[in-house]
Amino acid sequence: MLKKTLIASEISRITAVALAGAASLTGLGIANAAVAQSTLLEEVVVTAQKREESAQDIPIAITAFNGDAMKDLGFSSSLDLAAQTPGMQAAANFGEGNIPVINIRGVAMLDFAEHNESPSAVYVDEMYKANLSGLDFSLFDIERAEVLRGPQGTLFGRNATGGLVQYHTVKPSQEGEGYVEMTLGERGRVKAEGAVGGGLTDTVSGRLSVIYNKHDGYYDQQFPGHEDGNQIDMWGVRGQLLIEPSDELSVLLSLQTAENDNDGGNPYVVTPTATDDRGRHIRTGRTVADRKVNTNIQSTLKTEADTALVRIEYDLSDHLSLVSLSGYEKIEKAFVQDTDASALDLLDTAYDPEGEELSQEIRLQGNSDNSRWVAGVYYLKYENDGRQQLFAGEDFLGPGLHLAASTVSYDMETESWAIFGQYEYDFNDRLTGVVGLRYGEEEKTFEANFVDHLGLGSGDLAFTKENFGDLTEQNPKNTSYNLRLNYTPNEDWLIYAGTSNAFKAGTYNMGFFPTADVNDMTVDEEELTSYEVGFKGSILAGAGRLNGAVFYYDYKDHQAFAFDGVSLATQVFNNDATIAGAELELMVNPADGLDVMLGIGYLDAKLEDIADPRAGGVAADPVTNPSIVKDRQMVMAPRLSANALVRYAFDAPWGGVLAVQGDAVYTGEHYFDALNSPGLRQGGNTIHNVRTTWSSEDDKWKVALAVENVTDKEKTNFMFEISDLLGITQTIVNKPRWVSATVSYRW
Repeated sequence: MLKKTLIASEISRITAVALAGAASLTGLGIANAAVAQSTLLEEVVVTAQKREESAQDIPIAITAFNGDAMKDLGFSSSLDLAAQTPGMQAAANFGEGNIPVINIRGVAMLDFAEHNESPSAVYVDEMYKANLSGLDFSLFDIERAEVLRGPQGTLFGRNATGGLVQYHTVKPSQEGEGYVEMTLGERGRVKAEGAVGGGLTDTVSGRLSVIYNKHDGYYDQQFPGHEDGNQIDMWGVRGQLLIEPSDELSVLLSLQTAENDNDGGNPYVVTPTATDDRGRHIRTGRTVADRKVNTNIQSTLKTEADTALVRIEYDLSDHLSLVSLSGYEKIEKAFVQDTDASALDLLDTAYDPEGEELSQEIRLQGNSDNSRWVAGVYYLKYENDGRQQLFAGEDFLGPGLHLAASTVSYDMETESWAIFGQYEYDFNDRLTGVVGLRYGEEEKTFEANFVDHLGLGSGDLAFTKENFGDLTEQNPKNTSYNLRLNYTPNEDWLIYAGTSNAFKAGTYNMGFFPTADVNDMTVDEEELTSYEVGFKGSILAGAGRLNGAVFYYDYKDHQAFAFDGVSLATQVFNNDATIAGAELELMVNPADGLDVMLGIGYLDAKLEDIADPRAGGVAADPVTNPSIVKDRQMVMAPRLSANALVRYAFDAPWGGVLAVQGDAVYTGEHYFDALNSPGLRQGGNTIHNVRTTWSSEDDKWKVALAVENVTDKEKTNFMFEISDLLGITQTIVNKPRWVSATVSYRW
């Protein structure tokens, strides 16, 4: 009872602040202003509830952009979406084109082991993407993107604890259309993309989309003969066929293949650090400036991905339809890295994972005059296997020696199924109730063979079913729910309140050496229960939108992460957490051609009674055991984050439309370790971008000039400390200032 009272108190406090802000904004005195032409206020139709609806009509905290708006905003990567989404952080935790960390409202998976899955799910054309290496990709021929904040376990299942990101590509149609686009910029940037589509017969439409994206590295490599780090050299091809033999039946076939070959790899920038008497990591020098690296090992990264999708929709009647979605994806990766990030021959690593996924969803959905419902079944089979190696060189072992110190081969297999349903009922014209349930079961097996060639770790270990039985298996069963009430006092406002929960599947620890206690190899699933109140409204007589939400999370067995800088072992451990927060989004078009977008997110994300697993992982009195601390800020969870964008379009003197745009993204202070060590802290910072676009009168031609990171701000995206071993922290920093120009033509 006390806990529920505290939850209600926290939500009430934040709600009062948010609603006060809403009231002040709605009283700005432009109530009779005419609706002005706007780029950002255009309605975005989303499928957040498995059916097409306006984003403003859905009782979910959602940020959505259509494809044209994403082009105008300069989105080029799947990670760019986070910049203009309140409460969302995203970064590649090694560098360009590698595994990303997607953090929604403080919920993220920080372990970079290839067999893990993100708790903030990513979907492309309704297909779940299990493989972490497939989540950072170039955007091309995209119809829209949606970010759903908060647990989405009922309709989307396991691993949607924090929320999810959905991308929808442009689909074939009978109308002949297409576009070509070319971008040139600093550091050898060349990006070419295009698409062409139309009717092939009266019942068959096709679309072919292609992209080529290349730029030189922006980590200046000082070691003679080595490539600069963080290059991109990727291409992708997507082909789609839409077969519509009747008005009731449609079959969409989609095939995509893509490859990225980064000859410069993802080397680390170095920050000198040490360990203090409390077990925290402190900086003993500043991060190497100007993004310079000096590694004796040539880092490399190559990723290949193939995806196939079949979507069948059949209308059984005017009010009932059947949808089948079959997906397949295979991703192979080869990754070499200099662990010590220096010109010395100390330590380097090599990874060779391969992931293969097969999924199937079948759902029925229908509606009546006062209700809407969806029910379905889902199946996933996912296998990730491979090998990773740690090498020690002559500056570590002695002159002339360069040997494998550790070899780990692993195989993880996951088989999961679920049944789900959601029902919405209109009690009257203003009040709607929503009930959703999902029941799922999973079978996960993990086996790994650790070979300690040089005796640097804890020795060899064959973590197999034969040796350790049930430790190598997980068989969870869980039920997710969603309960909401939606109230529409008038046609301009929606107010909603509810509770929901979701689960993230368990995982296994896999560093270069096994955990000290073999029982710690297994990490249990996590469960998040959310309590949320939100509103969405049209303000200024339709010339603006104001959306807000406040929430409280009761987070059981959160999969927290620590990196052991001595053995280079990653360790995920279950630890309870609580998160309270609020978000506010404003889009307004106060004058013809002028768009203003503002977003702000607040988080109080706490790991409770955090225990450093390197000290045994047992909670204790911090006075008698200084390495144990209590409530700490969750990783990559700033208390305050904000985004702002202003865009003004006007008639160009020579014809057409000219638009000037500036945006800023503020990220508050945050940490990269669970102990909140001073040396792994990133202070608050702001990144600015500017963009100018000219469009022809018929909107077929566009020319854009963009400057990213105008002030050349250096920001840490992620850090891994190896202070105890080498006295440094491996640091990943953002892109420098970058100028580019784009020309496009569409028909």
